[in-house]
Amino acid sequence: MISGDPSTQKLAVYTFYSSDFTYKFEGDAVINEPNILNVAPGDFNYDGRLDVLVTGDRNGQLYMHLYYGDLKSFRFGYIALTILLS
Repeated sequence: MISGDPSTQKLAVYTFYSSDFTYKFEGDAVINEPNILNVAPGDFNYDGRLDVLVTGDRNGQLYMHLYYGDLKSFRFGYIALTILLS
């Protein structure tokens, strides 16, 4: 599970443990993007590590950026899409 704080651009990452039905806090990740609207967790490059797809609004343009996880942090990926909103 991922929760976010828009004022600090931090994402708090939690892992679910089915053995005792609890979430364990794994750490914070800072995503340096303005006006984040949505964060979608997943394993987008099939390496077994958590990645995040971030969407937001930058000066009237919708953006989508993919960040790859390495178990300690997220690094900006090569997929970036910007759409002009009218």
